[in-house]
Amino acid sequence: MRALLIVAFLAPIGHLLGIASDDAGMRMTDATAVAFIVGWFLRRLPDRHGPGVAAPLIGWWFCALAAASTAGVLWQYGASDDAVANGVRILAGFALTAATVAMFRQQPGLATTLPAVLAASASIAVLAPPIDARARVALFALVSCLAVGMAVQARGRRRMAWAAVSGWLVFGSIAAMIRGPNLSSAFGQTSELIAAARRVLASRPLFGIGMSQDPVTSPLFYSPSFSWNGGAGDTHNLLVVGIELGLLGLALWLAWIGAGLLRAARALAIERRDARLWGAAVGVAVFLAALAVGRPLASSETAFTFQIQFGLMTALAGSTLLNASRAGGQPAPAWLRQGWQRSALATLGASAIVAGALVSAGRGPIEPPDSPDVDGFYEWETSSSGERFRRMQEYASLFVPADVRSVRIPVRATARELRTVTVDIKTDGAAPQSVRLSDEWTDVEVEMLQPPATARLRRIDLRASNAGVDVGEAHLVHR
Repeated sequence: MRALLIVAFLAPIGHLLGIASDDAGMRMTDATAVAFIVGWFLRRLPDRHGPGVAAPLIGWWFCALAAASTAGVLWQYGASDDAVANGVRILAGFALTAATVAMFRQQPGLATTLPAVLAASASIAVLAPPIDARARVALFALVSCLAVGMAVQARGRRRMAWAAVSGWLVFGSIAAMIRGPNLSSAFGQTSELIAAARRVLASRPLFGIGMSQDPVTSPLFYSPSFSWNGGAGDTHNLLVVGIELGLLGLALWLAWIGAGLLRAARALAIERRDARLWGAAVGVAVFLAALAVGRPLASSETAFTFQIQFGLMTALAGSTLLNASRAGGQPAPAWLRQGWQRSALATLGASAIVAGALVSAGRGPIEPPDSPDVDGFYEWETSSSGERFRRMQEYASLFVPADVRSVRIPVRATARELRTVTVDIKTDGAAPQSVRLSDEWTDVEVEMLQPPATARLRRIDLRASNAGVDVGEAHLVHR
């Protein structure tokens, strides 16, 4: 149990420990969690009499999909630190949930000590510089709800201590919200992000595009105006799960989380005064709501804390339901008592999922559709001198191979006008260069930065000051 408490304490302050160690690349939280999980699995199997993980079969299938998706990316693109890190984070998170439930079966006192450790660590994290302000809001809201539940259940001085911790964590959540980006802007981007996710899923609906491929792939599917205004990198966690692991992965994840919340709801219907379970469940629900405006699951510091509290919630709820069933003399369903059937079903399902994910990865990377919704151009035309060109809307985008070093883009205004016509061009988030146009072709040179290792295409964004700008065929210089 001590090892789990150490992981729970280190999770919210992993970033702070990395700063203290003066090693920006150090993944203290991940390393500690993996070491604990390996040691836990190497021990003899714990007593299985007691509450278990909610929907374990669905959890196994989701982990199989995550592992296969990571393997597919490594097979297709070679070494990828991001893919390995994200895959390990998902598998370790699910293992931490299972370990929390198993430890609770062995030592029910964990229901008191674990909230205290989580609250202490989160209280220290309030003072740490945040990496992602929205993720910090979700973290402090998660643990503060648990602390409020503990305060309601406690008595005397302990109640006062828990109330003080709750107030401190609420202050941390409010402070992170003030320092972070405006939440209304996040809601404003949601429709654009959903539209881009739908375009991506049209090519890989079932198994997605692969672990960690969202940052390099989804920006290619943004609308030209959204891409110009810097939409890249803001995809919300739920959309990331769907994009990288497909609709199957999103369905499995939602089913697994939903099973845990349903168990908590059933337990609270039986024991309505269980303030500790109320606090854990409300905290989980608030954290899940934060997925609509941010990416709190994208870092181990917040993801592992959530998984541990989710495990505590399911363990407390499972204990309440188990006590109620024993009091009523209700045996467990027959199919739950037949372990070999569950094992066979888990193996067959996981095998099918792994095979499907690897076949999907073998199809290679996807490319953005030839559509004005993505590139912002009208149909190709040919001038009297044989030059091919397209007329752009206010915003447009060109897509070039990732190995291109520079691009020469011919542009012109369609007719002489009294007002000045300019076009702004930028790529890779650099400052745009502005070019004044005439009705003669003007070549614009665009230098491309070194691309990410897994990138196959690059995007060049254009913005016209007025209607009527033609763009000719680009000339590419490869590395």
